[in-house]
Amino acid sequence: MNFIKIIVDSANKYKKEITLCGELAGDTLFTMILLGLGLKNLSMSPTAIAGVRKIVRSVKLSKCVEITNELLKFTCINDSKKYIKENIFPVLDYSICS
Repeated sequence: MNFIKIIVDSANKYKKEITLCGELAGDTLFTMILLGLGLKNLSMSPTAIAGVRKIVRSVKLSKCVEITNELLKFTCINDSKKYIKENIFPVLDYSICS
């Protein structure tokens, strides 16, 4: 995750647009994290668009940044998984079910 942040920060520094393509971009589990890392362009399969769009519209960007900044502090994958389970899963349940 840190490497994505470095790439996004470098692109911003040089005023270059960056797009993340592929399965990760369309995985709703990572939508908030990717937004929190500063990614603005995500390219995904058409079947993933609705779920990602729902999250983008229902969660404040400041919340995504807050969650991502906390995740970047963890050095242990188990701590990261626990944090995701406690802070992202509830949002996913709400946004996808409503």
